[in-house]
This record gives sequence, structure tokens and C-alpha cells, in this order.
Amino acid sequence: MKKIIPSFCLALIASAGFLQVNAQSGFWIVGGQNAVEGQFPWIGDIRAKSGTIQYHYCGSALIHPYWAITAAHCLMGDEFGIDNPTHVRFNTVSTNAQQVNLNGGVSAEIDTFFRHMSFSMNMGLGNGYDLGLIKLKEPVTGIVPIALPQQADTAHYYQADRLVTTAGWGLVDTFSMAAADIMKWTHTKIIGRALCNDYYQGNMSVGPVTERVTCVGYNGNDPQSGAAAGDSGGPLWLEDNETKYIIGVVSGGGGAATTLFEQPGIYTNIAYFRPWIDSVMAANPTSMPKTDGFNDQNINIGMGQDAIKLKIGDISSATIFVQLSNIEGKVLHQQTIHQPKFRTFLIPVSGFAQGMYVIRVYDNAGNHLYRKLHHVR
Repeated sequence: MKKIIPSFCLALIASAGFLQVNAQSGFWIVGGQNAVEGQFPWIGDIRAKSGTIQYHYCGSALIHPYWAITAAHCLMGDEFGIDNPTHVRFNTVSTNAQQVNLNGGVSAEIDTFFRHMSFSMNMGLGNGYDLGLIKLKEPVTGIVPIALPQQADTAHYYQADRLVTTAGWGLVDTFSMAAADIMKWTHTKIIGRALCNDYYQGNMSVGPVTERVTCVGYNGNDPQSGAAAGDSGGPLWLEDNETKYIIGVVSGGGGAATTLFEQPGIYTNIAYFRPWIDSVMAANPTSMPKTDGFNDQNINIGMGQDAIKLKIGDISSATIFVQLSNIEGKVLHQQTIHQPKFRTFLIPVSGFAQGMYVIRVYDNAGNHLYRKLHHVR
């Protein structure tokens, strides 16, 4: 079936004064390439329903088993008289398939959502506040959430020319309004605020660029890269000490609702809003069980050249589950272990590439243990 583009997207483009132009790079995200299943499992495809059919609405990212983060303008269906989003799909790169990826895909039902109280569609993109949180009805336990930055990370993570990555399901062509069926991703870079303000001087749809947003795109002889119309709410991230941090969500852009030369995309700055994020989550507690039942004293994990050694001590769990993923979150090994107490298990890794892996041990009572492992061949 053809993807349904909500009239909301058109309204957003019109309200920001965007012009329509043909896609310059074939497929947008600008300069992007197809993602594969399991590459970015924590990226969420926000879905709405038209009759019995679900359709792609916006991008998002899993930041907690119960919480996803997106743009505030992705959560304004009621105000535009269109469908509110109902679900978020994770670990599934196709938006047209009505069934999630059979190898670990998750469709999570939305419980409630929260828009930042200062957000308004009437303000310029550079003013910020375009941030929203989605609380899910049930926890997503099979996917490792992406990490959030702290406020103190601002000076380090948002430096001009820093290389970053973004992804989404944006438009292929702004004339036809056709959108990508498969998630696209691309490397791009941060444009400093002073330079970004120079680029957008006199552009009322963007206005002054404040510290609440981050400009991302390309200039000079850089290859075309960045977000496009339809990528709204999708993540901007970087990697620091082998951990991925989401530092922004797609808010909009000044050129055809997309990233053009000297017209960077505008992303809401996550580090700036970390206190608001924490306050919303704290005020809306989840029923996630306590998870301090597993620790280094009762579960010992060691990485050897040929195998991971899992030594189970005095635990009360009758059954545990073991999941091994690469650093991108793709599940490489899953195992159910009955009566694990005082037993030792080996997970072969001799055929694995050198690099970082994540092992998760958990049970049905909510106890779990995460560990990063460095595999050297």
C-alpha cells in the first residue's frame, strides 16, 4: 500500500513557510542509506490508525523501557483534527509492512503523551520547546534504550563541526509527498549557533536560533546530509566511550522542510531539557519492578576469546533469560535457562567480530543485569 501522509505534515510545512522542491539526492534523509533490521532497534516508528490500517506518523527513540522521546508537534493530532498516534514500533525498519520485524520487532501501545508546556506552533523553530514524551502501556524489555545526555554535557556534545548521526522515514520527493518505505540514516555535523543564525537571518519561520536547539547539516564542500520533511521527532545521536547518546530530535528546517546547503535542520536540544524530561518521568511513575535482585555477587560474567562464561550463584529465579547483542542492538544469541542456580554456562563467540557486545540476564520477576563486554580475537 502507499504510505498515508497525514494532513498534519502538510499543515506544518505551510505554517513554517516552507517551499516545495524536488529531492536532490534520490532518497531523503538527505544523503542517507537504508538501515537494516536490528541496526538501530531503539528508533521508534510512531503509528496512527486509519480504520484498520496503521501508518507512519513520526520518528522517536526509546529512552527507558516505558518511555519514548519525540517532537512536541508530533503529538498534536487533536488540535489539527486528525488521528492521534496509538502505537510505537521498535526494531522494524519498514513503515509499510503491517507486521513488525519477526526477529525482535516490538509494537508498543501508547498510554499517554506529554508536550512541553511552552511549545507553540506559532513560534519560530529556533525558539525551541519542540519536545514531547510518550509513556507506553507496557515496558519494552527486549531492546536496550539509547542513553540520555546530562545538562553538563552541553559544552562537549554540541560543539560546532562535531560529527553526529540521524535517521528517519522522511520524504523521497516533496512534490509527490511520497515517503521512504525503509528507514534511512546518515552521518552529518553540527553547525555552530552563530553561523546558523547568519544562515537564517531574516527567516521568520526559524527566527533567532536559541540555546534550546541545535543546527545540523552541511556547508562548504561537505556532502549533502541531514534530516528531511517527514523525519520529525526522529533522533540525533553521537557515540562517546562506546555509548550512544541521543542529543536531539528533529524539529524542522528552513528549506523545503529539509536540510539544504547553508540551511541546516533544526533539532531540539535534549541536554538543555534534561530537567524537564526527568520531572515528567518522575511525576508519572511506571510499574517497572525493582531490578536489583541480580548483581556481580550472584551472577559473574567473563569474556574469553572463544566464549562468554556465565557463572550463576545463589539466585531464587527458577528460569532466566540470556540475550547477547552487538553494540548496535542486534540480537545475536538468546537462551532460556531453567533451574540456573549454582550452574555455569558457556556462550560461544569465536566466530564473532572483534568489538563491543552487550549481555543481558533477566527473569520474569523484573530482575536483570546488563554488562558490556569487549571481545578481542
